Order: sequence, then structure tokens, then C-alpha cells
Amino acid sequence: MPDELPAIKNIIVPLDGSDLSETALPIVSALAAAADAHIDLVTVALTSEVPLKSQMDSLTQQALHRAEAALLAKHHKVGRKILAGVPADEISAYAATSNADLIVMATHGRSGFRRLILGSVADRLISQSHVPVMLVRASGDEPTGSSLADAKIEQIILPLDGRESTPAAVPFALVLAKLFGAGTILLYVDEGVDPEPGQRQLRAFAGVFGELGLNAETRSVDGEPGEAIADVASLTEHSMVVMSSLSATGVARGSHRGSVADYVVKNSEVPVLIVPPRGYLGAALE
Repeated sequence: MPDELPAIKNIIVPLDGSDLSETALPIVSALAAAADAHIDLVTVALTSEVPLKSQMDSLTQQALHRAEAALLAKHHKVGRKILAGVPADEISAYAATSNADLIVMATHGRSGFRRLILGSVADRLISQSHVPVMLVRASGDEPTGSSLADAKIEQIILPLDGRESTPAAVPFALVLAKLFGAGTILLYVDEGVDPEPGQRQLRAFAGVFGELGLNAETRSVDGEPGEAIADVASLTEHSMVVMSSLSATGVARGSHRGSVADYVVKNSEVPVLIVPPRGYLGAALE
């Protein structure tokens, strides 16, 4: 059982001025309400050689004010921050120096910094950040911050591979299950190898959740990990996937492009929380 559960008290939300980037706000609002967390709305100018505010076009400034106003209507701990430089580097560094517990961002946007897509800013941010990153896939149909309604999370999906004694994602799954009063699906994907370690791990962590008064069911499925996780997520209403960024099943193996995590994010409509391994300081901080 994890010795200490992580707190979620400071949440960073990268925004780029597009409506799509604001699709992360409903889950941010729900998290902040459940955890009484502070929210930092962050945007990045591409250079520090000219005044930062002059680089923010009117649409970006309007979007930041709109998002701030919508969140302030529900939460009293909301701030804005303009950074300058390479977006993923600046966000990662700011997360480290501001004691952030979580980064929450949409996975689609516009061009330049506005390309909040897995494979560019989001991909690089996940690979170098020591802070967990939650990715919210934007379809373009969601309401913007001006009509903010909190997301509903009723089920946490926690993939396990049977090979790590305590995967880094487990403490965060426990915390989120407690915060939302959600059930948890402990998911083992059988890739045709010895299933007994995975089954033992399922039973062990079902016991951990039970000791904390949390409802958890164990589920085993056959197939390729990314496809199986995405399928379970797609069939589970009001769910969230919480998974480690490094895993023997290939959740990242140090590279997120083409990984299980990449597949899950691109092929499921639910938020996906990517948790770095314990002790990892991020490529930019090593």
C-alpha cells in the first residue's frame, strides 16, 4: 500500500486562446471543487524580447479573462500567468517551481503554441515533466469557459501489468477515487504471457482500495493493451483513465509517441492522467 497519498492543491491549466483549449475547464473545475485546489491559468509567449502582453492577441486575452471569470464564479483560488519561451519547457519549469501537483490540458488547438496536441506540446510536456499531466481530448463540440459546467467522474480505470510492486499511478487513482467518490476498475490486459502475476496484483490492490473504503472491481481482458484500455474507457460512462507513464507493457518506455498512453488518449473520449515514475525529475530538470 502507498505510504502517503499525494495531495492535489495546485493545478496548472495551459490555455492558448482557442475554444478547444478551454475544453479542459470542466474537469479542472470539478477537481478544484473536490480538492479545494488553486488553479493557475497559463499561456506562453514565444519570446521574452518584447513585452509579454503585447504578444497576446485580443482573442487570447479575451479567452484568458473568460476562463478566469467562469472559474472565479465557482472557485476563489484562480490566477493567471504569462510565460515566455518554448511552451513545454516553460510550463514544465513553472510546474516545478510553483509546486504544482497536476497539469490539465486539452489535446487539440490551433497552430504554433496553439498546437496543444499529443505529438507536440503535450507529448514533450509529458516526457519531461515530473508533474502528472491530465489530457482531455477535445472534439470541438464542448462548451467554452463562458458556459462552464463541472465534469462528472464516476469511475476510475487503473491499468495494471503485474510487474511493478506499486505502480506510480496507484496513489493518484486512490486520491481521485476518494475525491470524486468514484468506483475503480482495476484492469489487467492479458497479452498471452503468464497471467498469475497480474491476477495477484489485481487482488492485492483491490484489498488496498477496500481498506480505504473505496469500491474497486477487478477485470481481466485479452488483447493489445492500448486497444483494450481504450475499449473499456469507451464503454464506461463518466470515467477517467489513470496510468503510469513508464510500464513494462509499453505505456511509454521513455517515449510517448506511438505508446500505449498515446493510443489511449487518441482513441478514447475520457480524460487520461499520465503519471511519471516515482523519483522522476523530468528531462528538463536532470
